[in-house]
Amino acid sequence: MLRMYLGCLLFLGTLTGSIDDLLDLRTQQYPLHDVERVVVFSPYRCGSTLVYNLLRTLFENGETSQKNLVVKSHYKWDLLEGALVIAPVRHPIDAGVSRYRVMRRKNFDEIVSAYVEHLKLIEEVGASVVWYEDFVDDFDHLFDVIETVFSITIVADDRELLRSELARDRVKKYTEKWASFAQYDPETHWHGCHIDGGEMEECEVAFVREKLRERFRKYEDLIARFGYSI
Repeated sequence: MLRMYLGCLLFLGTLTGSIDDLLDLRTQQYPLHDVERVVVFSPYRCGSTLVYNLLRTLFENGETSQKNLVVKSHYKWDLLEGALVIAPVRHPIDAGVSRYRVMRRKNFDEIVSAYVEHLKLIEEVGASVVWYEDFVDDFDHLFDVIETVFSITIVADDRELLRSELARDRVKKYTEKWASFAQYDPETHWHGCHIDGGEMEECEVAFVREKLRERFRKYEDLIARFGYSI
């Protein structure tokens, strides 16, 4: 499968409650060069919060006048003109099951229509795509991609800081204080039950996967353009 990384990145939110804590621990603020703003835009449950927080740690400076150099959204109106759009994507069935787990009102059609609309917008704006399956368990892969896209070199100390502080078990521990997905940190965008939320029996997972597969088949051509098959 040919995957051209015109731009990709990943990052996780701080586990101490404020993005400024990681900004204080990093060795430097990395330059965006000629990029004015980065928008992390993706379907739901595709790793966008991780990417968003990682990028914020690298590029934000913590000053009020310079905050929001990196923003995260699932909404069309936040696709700002002139911004570099980074789009994490994930296999539609896996993303759909993950969203189903955390939805209060389960709706297969809503899951599928939202995912498809996001893919269409990603194509429309020419976003730079990064694949969840490639980065979720490989920080170094993500670091290498970011270095290429932004023409920077992430020093070893910062790689280790992000790898340690943003590891899955650390994020899970940080979000344990919230009882449900509806509760979250508005700065980092981490939710309660963000990781492994919504326990399901194997038989229910199989049922959900089949219901999603039935609906996604209608969009096989679009999904195939992102390297996935139903």
